[in-house]
Amino acid sequence: MIYYLKGILSYKSPTFVVVEAGGIGYRVNISCSSFANLPSENERVKLYTYPCFKEENISLYGFLTEEERDFFLMLI
Repeated sequence: MIYYLKGILSYKSPTFVVVEAGGIGYRVNISCSSFANLPSENERVKLYTYPCFKEENISLYGFLTEEERDFFLMLI
């Protein structure tokens, strides 16, 4: 499992961000509360992650704190 992702915040929107780490741009789904607390684009960011594997796609969810991620895991 990918525990966290640390890199440059290349793009941000209310529903997802793109984090560049190691020359790869990762699309990460985020919550509204995470969006409100993100740094500016082109600054460093660390997101705790949860990968979701389904038949039709693979998604990566990101959270600014471990507590927010743990709450998400309790909900699903």
